[in-house]
Amino acid sequence: MGMEGDQAVDRLRSQLRFKSQDERPRMRRYLRTQRPTVEEQLPACAPAQVRELAAPVLADFSMALVRKVRKLYPAMDGAQVLHFLQDAGADHLSRAKAVKALEQEFKALQQALKRWVSDRTDYVPEVIPYWDYRLSRSQVREAIECSWRGLTMLRDPEQRSVPSLALDEMAVGKLPTLPAQIRFEKVKQLSLRNMGLNDEVAYFLKHFNNLHTLDLSHNQITRLPEALSLMPDLTYLYLPRNRLQLTEHTRKKLGEIRRLKTLNLAHNPL
Repeated sequence: MGMEGDQAVDRLRSQLRFKSQDERPRMRRYLRTQRPTVEEQLPACAPAQVRELAAPVLADFSMALVRKVRKLYPAMDGAQVLHFLQDAGADHLSRAKAVKALEQEFKALQQALKRWVSDRTDYVPEVIPYWDYRLSRSQVREAIECSWRGLTMLRDPEQRSVPSLALDEMAVGKLPTLPAQIRFEKVKQLSLRNMGLNDEVAYFLKHFNNLHTLDLSHNQITRLPEALSLMPDLTYLYLPRNRLQLTEHTRKKLGEIRRLKTLNLAHNPL
């Protein structure tokens, strides 16, 4: 590189420092501009340490099964693990089968997301450098996995801390296509603001049946997603700044959401 001795080391260190500073604005443009990044929001998805449970729990359930549950859901405390296993079945075999099914579901989710991160079908070089595109998808992959495990807690419109998934402003193209058996049972709040999404977002939404809050603001959606009819607890729905038209079918679908308290359709060509 045409540099020798200590002077060369100092010059190289200086160049690296200034280069990293120059790259920061460009990286911010493709991550989040107004909200914390996915990395800032999420706790680390690290395997939980198995804590000591009460004697009745140890008597009723094998420690191997308890470890498996805690590996899937690291945020669960002893009481939550107890209730989970009690609801999973009346005997050890049925509980073991239920836990095995969840392990297989999570593995299928991981495999689908891994394929999606590497898929270049939606990549447009003129819009975003490939490294930034791949980095954004990797962050979204981590966020989705953490939300399935109930590790991401955010405030909802009622200021309650609830299991959530927030991917606002992430430049990732289409959201991943997931296997039919994937269910985000723990997620109560989903925010997909300003992601350039169109009507195909409905394929992603069908995996979230327990939502209390859904925010699809600032996208390119033209039809009310059919998946909304599969969300019986939906209370807050935000769809401003899309391309929705209020047809008779749309009115009927909205009327079927019985628990809906807040609906925002501002700045749509209604």
